[in-house]
Amino acid sequence: IIGTPRFINPILAISDPDKDMVSLIYSGLLRPDNKGSLIPDLAKKFEISNDGLSYTFTLKPDLTWQDGKPITSDDIIFTIQQAKDSNIKSPRRASWEGVEIEKLDDLSIRFSLEKPYVPFLENAAIGILPKHLWKEAMSDQMSFSEFNIKPIGSGPYKIKKINKNSSGIIISYELV
Repeated sequence: IIGTPRFINPILAISDPDKDMVSLIYSGLLRPDNKGSLIPDLAKKFEISNDGLSYTFTLKPDLTWQDGKPITSDDIIFTIQQAKDSNIKSPRRASWEGVEIEKLDDLSIRFSLEKPYVPFLENAAIGILPKHLWKEAMSDQMSFSEFNIKPIGSGPYKIKKINKNSSGIIISYELV
């Protein structure tokens, strides 16, 4: 990746390096495949109501964060609430306008839309944040968190090493 990521955070990522790192470190309910479709990632399955206003997702069992803590529907709800928070000014906020989220159980959630929106499933590819790490960050402080440059996600890669120059500026990340 060319460039320096500043917000390795799915709800704050703005630049191409940010977005590239987010796609490696974080998982969404769905993810793009190499054919232009969306396939389950954290989700085991999903159902769409006949009227197109309700999307129910069931998580795969035994999912964990890179620190070993379990991933639950609370993490999904937390992430979407943060994306919708006007104080955070997430570039993803508009995608979640008019969408309500409901916890059905620890592994199931339902999104309810005000009106049908065919590309809604693309929203489900947003990387999910670990609530247990981010819950203490106030919305106006989120952009200053160390977790934006030292993220803990659930994606296929995690950070092995961060290399800095003599001024303390990050010059590269090593992923495994």
